[in-house]
Amino acid sequence: MKICVISEYSHLLSKGGTEYYTELLASGLAAHGCEVLIVCRGSRYVDVETRIVATENGSYQVKLLPADRYSKDEVQQQVISRTWPYINSILHAFQPDVVHVHTLSTFFNIRHFEVLTQLFRNVISVSYTHLTLPTNREV
Repeated sequence: MKICVISEYSHLLSKGGTEYYTELLASGLAAHGCEVLIVCRGSRYVDVETRIVATENGSYQVKLLPADRYSKDEVQQQVISRTWPYINSILHAFQPDVVHVHTLSTFFNIRHFEVLTQLFRNVISVSYTHLTLPTNREV
């Protein structure tokens, strides 16, 4: 199974909860025979950087996209962010069975999901977002 994990943050460049989670997810899936690709922000160059991460029981690929600043319209989700052409090209080349998005952000947001579900109709799309559910007292 081919699984693409999309997250703004990379464990190769910073350490935090999202980075830790996506690293564990990719390592675990690769150990079970999945072909895993993480797409994230962080290239120091004007183009996409590709890195192979070797783990104890396999390996996975990381695509680092250029770390451009976002416009106000991109941040407010009025337009799809400039990351889409890169992500779209990567998805077409990789042809994943599952796209797992960790934490919606300007890097990959609801606008991206709208296009993703139209272009990749046979791909299962999953998103994980940190939300606090209201308690009975807050409802």
